[in-house]
Amino acid sequence: AYLQKWAKDQNVSLALSEVYLNGSQGGEELARMVIDNLKTNTLKPLYEINDDVYTKIEKIAKGAYGAKGVT
Repeated sequence: AYLQKWAKDQNVSLALSEVYLNGSQGGEELARMVIDNLKTNTLKPLYEINDDVYTKIEKIAKGAYGAKGVT
């Protein structure tokens, strides 16, 4: 219930995986959401392929996790 409220408040799609309880039918909604998301979003890498390792780590930390920096 908490995650569902959070997702609604944040305007984020949410589907629960209930495959353990309901078998493959328990994952249908999640699978549809994943496919729809892949169709509508364009993937943009966080770093350039030629960036050095430190720069890649820093860009991932900042871009994916909201870090202020890497020490």
